[in-house]
Amino acid sequence: MIYRTFQYLCRTSPVLNRTIQKAVYQYLAKLGLEVELPFMNFGYMDSIHGDDTLPLDPEDEPHRSCIQLYHNIVCPVDIEDKRVLEVGCGHGGGASYLTRYMKPRSFVGIDFSPRAIDFCNQWHEIEGLQFMHGDAHQLPFEDESFDAVVNVESSHRYNRMDIFLSEVHRVLRPNGHLLFTDVRIHSEVEELRDFLNNSNLKLIEEERITQKICNALDFDHERKVTLVREHTPRLLHNSLLDLWAAKGSKPYKWFKTGKWEYLRYVLCKEES
Repeated sequence: MIYRTFQYLCRTSPVLNRTIQKAVYQYLAKLGLEVELPFMNFGYMDSIHGDDTLPLDPEDEPHRSCIQLYHNIVCPVDIEDKRVLEVGCGHGGGASYLTRYMKPRSFVGIDFSPRAIDFCNQWHEIEGLQFMHGDAHQLPFEDESFDAVVNVESSHRYNRMDIFLSEVHRVLRPNGHLLFTDVRIHSEVEELRDFLNNSNLKLIEEERITQKICNALDFDHERKVTLVREHTPRLLHNSLLDLWAAKGSKPYKWFKTGKWEYLRYVLCKEES
């Protein structure tokens, strides 16, 4: 019920949307889950049995499915020795993984939650990686500052997708890439494609990866249930399991029935 009410209120008012989103994510940060949950995405698995072809250090193994989502979104483009921005970095797990494994020259993660950014700066001390508070609708960077922009499971919360894409186009260098993935209601997929086609960025790749998201939800179910039960008040258990699309939740069923689609895109800023 809380989740459905939250979704309804977010759709009825852009201003209320941003206010509610900020309050929810600030509260989640207060629960102290950042260390146990450095990733906030649904994950990605080729099969429900798990995938182990991506080599990971032992400390990263518990977060394999979430890391694999980042890996599969970014790997179409070589970001080694490039300047990279992640918009909506959350608890910084993705930024940490990409910096440590893919070796960009520099990596900046921004998020609208000051508490999340405080955590990231304290926890992820990695050379070349920095975090700062920022707004997806008004990126705090000069024109043509980055070779790639990463955006993972964040844009569905934005009031103005067109403004976000315009800002991405502005901060990307010529031949730079937007590496983008997110969830949409099935009926909104064409609207998203229209935004992308009208963004002055060239669409290079498009893929529906809903089944691989479902595989990850099945694979990670017990871990998420354990985290929620051990680290959050009982009153919030059902709502948080809804938020993370645990088995039996409405979001889980929407993924399984195709009401929700999960999409991956690669876009490029062409030279003038």
